[in-house]
Amino acid sequence: MKLLFGLEALSAVDEMFILDDAKNVANICSAIIMEKCNIDDLKRQLYDKAKKFFRTRAKLVKIMGKYYYKRMDDEEFNAKLSRFCQTDENVRSEQDLADLMAKEAQIRDPFDQVQFKTVFFPNMSKTEVAFMFKAHHCLGDGLALVTLLTNLQDKYDKSQLPQMRKFSFFEKIVMYVVTPLVGIKIILKQLFFERKQKNAIKNGKPLTGKKNAVMSKDYSIEEIKKLSKKYGVTINDVLMTVTSQSLKQYLKLKGDDKTQKMNLSMQISLREPPNTVEDFQLKNNFAMMTIPIDLVDDFKNNIQLMKKQMDKLKNSFDPMGVYFCVKIMSFLPSILAKLIFQDQAQKICMVFSNVPGPRTPLVFLGKKVNRIVFYAPQLGSIGVSLNIMSHVDNIKISCIADEAQIPKPKELMDIINDNFEKILSEVKQ
Repeated sequence: MKLLFGLEALSAVDEMFILDDAKNVANICSAIIMEKCNIDDLKRQLYDKAKKFFRTRAKLVKIMGKYYYKRMDDEEFNAKLSRFCQTDENVRSEQDLADLMAKEAQIRDPFDQVQFKTVFFPNMSKTEVAFMFKAHHCLGDGLALVTLLTNLQDKYDKSQLPQMRKFSFFEKIVMYVVTPLVGIKIILKQLFFERKQKNAIKNGKPLTGKKNAVMSKDYSIEEIKKLSKKYGVTINDVLMTVTSQSLKQYLKLKGDDKTQKMNLSMQISLREPPNTVEDFQLKNNFAMMTIPIDLVDDFKNNIQLMKKQMDKLKNSFDPMGVYFCVKIMSFLPSILAKLIFQDQAQKICMVFSNVPGPRTPLVFLGKKVNRIVFYAPQLGSIGVSLNIMSHVDNIKISCIADEAQIPKPKELMDIINDNFEKILSEVKQ
């Protein structure tokens, strides 16, 4: 279909994000902060490289009730790209950047246009420039966009890609056999046994559609790795424990002493690493898991508890089962599918997304990228996402929240920063 008609059908997970609404537009906003360079030259490089990939030069069309990406010819692509390739000279700090991305996250760009938007910030600081890459989530998931960035830089290098699990032939056979059974179990559990979330964040107030965003301080992966080795856990276990501890402290700050557990929506990647540029597929390939985490009082006494929870998830077939459920739902009428998604969203407090970035610096025009930050979208009544993004030795945490659920996300981020500085002081001494 792609070769004959220039069309590519959306996958089941792609279509899930089409079911968003005006108060929760499913946009991913990411920012790349890098060494000073010539913005016009950077624009030209991104344009020349982006037009090589099918979805980055396609628009969305609806044919007989189903959405497709339709390739634009050169004339149409060139005419439409300029509208989505802009410069903003007023952004001069990370908070300026966060404020702009919070607004962009809620702007729905037309489906009949280029399906990504770039905004360039030449005055980020005396030594740095930045650019925002914004796309609707139906274009691809976080790892797909990280892989796209590796393709848009000066030279593609697959060794930069984050570690992605490669499934053996035997594992794939087992998954195909077990997945439908696991999917049925998950459907029954979600529909009949999961309760709606009720706490100081998921407070029952309707979403306003107005969002605020913040970024954390910069943290070193190497220092977090030293800490994880000290406790015999993974970097992810450390991040999850700090998140759990910080959320409990935030709830207490808001007068909620009763909540002991919280349901997070976490993306579990099912993507295998591409060996070449030609192997790269811009799409969504993940399972969105509802993970109940215990909210803990302190780091030292609960890091092993969090490790057990994360280890159980790693060894589970549940992510494949969820993926199966989403595929089944893609055959339902869109109105019914949306009602099911909205019901499930009431059982989730927030989105938690941890995207591993490139392991060596991205390079554009010979200039190195210093850090990357992103904001994941939410669906239904979920109004908050907490995001972690790594790039080489840098980890950046970000939070975007609807004013109905977390009016001032800086309060939560201050708690996260404080907890990180306390535990990292162990390895700095």
